[in-house]
Amino acid sequence: MAFTYYIKNGFSNIRQLVTSIANDLTSVATSANGVQYFQHVYGSFSAGSSQLVFPKGTRYPEGNVLIFESKLAVDPMANVNTVTLAGGGTINAAWRLAFVLHDDQTLTVHAGTRLTLPGVEQTDPTLRGNLVFLTNRATDPNLLEFREPAGCMNVSPWSQYDPYKYKIFGNVAAASISTLRTNPAVLPGPNVQIPNEVFISRLSSSGAESAYPMNYSLTMSSRGMVLAVWEDNQEEIPETQLGSGGWGLQSLSSTDLSNVYGNSPVRWFAIQRAVDRETGHVRGGYRLRGNVAYSTGGVLNEKSRCPVFCVFGTSNPNEYRKFVVRENDVLVPSPKRPAAVNTVDSPAILNPLQQQSVTEQGEFVVTFLNNLSTSRFRYGDEMDLIGTVGAEVVGGGTNIEVKVYQDGYTRTYTAVYANRQYGNGMRIMVLTKADYRDEDKNTGLVTSNVSVVLDDIIYPAP
Repeated sequence: MAFTYYIKNGFSNIRQLVTSIANDLTSVATSANGVQYFQHVYGSFSAGSSQLVFPKGTRYPEGNVLIFESKLAVDPMANVNTVTLAGGGTINAAWRLAFVLHDDQTLTVHAGTRLTLPGVEQTDPTLRGNLVFLTNRATDPNLLEFREPAGCMNVSPWSQYDPYKYKIFGNVAAASISTLRTNPAVLPGPNVQIPNEVFISRLSSSGAESAYPMNYSLTMSSRGMVLAVWEDNQEEIPETQLGSGGWGLQSLSSTDLSNVYGNSPVRWFAIQRAVDRETGHVRGGYRLRGNVAYSTGGVLNEKSRCPVFCVFGTSNPNEYRKFVVRENDVLVPSPKRPAAVNTVDSPAILNPLQQQSVTEQGEFVVTFLNNLSTSRFRYGDEMDLIGTVGAEVVGGGTNIEVKVYQDGYTRTYTAVYANRQYGNGMRIMVLTKADYRDEDKNTGLVTSNVSVVLDDIIYPAP
């Protein structure tokens, strides 16, 4: 599979940022080897166009939601039908990514499937683009309350239930819930004044957007993706969450100009199918199956549940979460769990603290995310698109070349900004270069701009 990496700078607002990301996700012209990693399945967007997404003056969901679905170039199981629906038809093993604009300054990001993030395939046009919300599981219809959608990449749950304050989702009519229901139910939204409840918050940059331009890096590989977004002057981020008054009002105290640069930690997420920690072969890929076809006589014979893992950090230092986007036989994301702390049936997968990253022989060590598990199984795999290092060992933006697993060629990992002030704490290392021959070998798929070859069967270009 081809490997593609983008790094772009200087975006003053969210619409500009997401427009560029959307083009990168779907571009054939600029991707390596002319492949397409994602297909656009909902929202106002024309691939290759500079026209901004989320058109102003349009109501939810048309003006607020943008959805993409993985293709074979980024997901080796994207075209495999794994679930047969009760009413007929199937749902494939692909996963979906959604961007939701809540207002001009706040954005949330979501991962899921065709069931939770419906797009153009939905026969009922009124359901297309509508997020699927969780509930409090009350059996009394009048006590039933809605919660945020599954698969939200925000550290804190949505808490905005006031029906009179700005919100994009509206309410659910009582008749749509139960004949026993007497009042409509409120659909929650994020409290946009709490940065932990969204993926990107630009409220503290309002009116001064060009003084705090956003930048992003996007990695797309044969098994998943990594997106990181940050503002300039990233080394100046505060140690803790600032209060609503920022660094102090001019009328109350003199403003220290050395402090007014940072209030926006790096936001990032990684979604991928994990790899075998010894061979680097992708779970769910043709190679890890021992070169056995996905199905025989139309019946899926994949023995693994092939989970798609997501880990993200969108808040202050040490605030990291994880969840399972989907499994072959599970169509909804799992609950979010802390990624850096052990919880019941959910071990920590990363160390967010200062750590030793140099061996006794002076070798540089990148620690991949491991201890992966679902609610049913433990996996001896790793997430290799990102890793962690001690921040003091390498500076932000520095490239490190390493050879891992049974790869024949070196990979390049690039350091993201530290999670503590002045280059302290931990850094995420993101995979930014890999040889296409290793990518092909580790999945068993060979991608060109013409077709994908799998088990001697020719499929349409991804």
